Amino acid sequence: QGSSSHRSSFQHAMANLAMVAFRADVFEELHGHAVAKLVSKCCADDFESENTLFEHLHQHKDSLAQPLVFRGREETFDLAALARHVAVECPRLASEALVRVVDDVSRTLRLHQHDCCPLLERALDSSSDVAELRGRCVGMYYRECHFLALCLHDMAQGLTHKPPDRSSVAFFGMLGGHKFIKALFEALGILLRDLATERTGDQVFLMHAGSMIQLLV
Repeated sequence: QGSSSHRSSFQHAMANLAMVAFRADVFEELHGHAVAKLVSKCCADDFESENTLFEHLHQHKDSLAQPLVFRGREETFDLAALARHVAVECPRLASEALVRVVDDVSRTLRLHQHDCCPLLERALDSSSDVAELRGRCVGMYYRECHFLALCLHDMAQGLTHKPPDRSSVAFFGMLGGHKFIKALFEALGILLRDLATERTGDQVFLMHAGSMIQLLV
């Protein structure tokens, strides 16, 4: 039984590492540099420029095709292990207070602890008040999720045209068509599930969830 449990934990860890790591500003930049231009038709008669924009979208296909599915928190990763990682990879965070903030952010957002370190480093650029850092990290995460959903929402508008916009058709074909629709419902399920848990009293989360559901639907 112990061997079976060990294999299960190992398989979970490997599957988790195969998921996309969360990075801030990726989708805000993608929306501004690619999606907004495709939607505005600024490159409608320039196939080379349009293909370049699609290359940018393709680089983030995995995250777009599975919205809100990032590398998750590693429950076997304790504070001591996290402190060792921080000491080597993020020495700026090498204090007990900041390691605990990383762990708290990871638990709140269900993100891998390693992926929360860059979030905290960015938060430190604008505040050194430990009491504010968790909220700033959460805000950056929600902002990035918003732009991911906005990329999907804006590209979907072209599907309502008659005939459908070729860029939108190509975009959602790239994301997997029916597979993407299933992933989209799973993303909505994540948000709805959280609305029915202990996070119902979190006003910041409620605003985030409401905005996300509106964009994804």
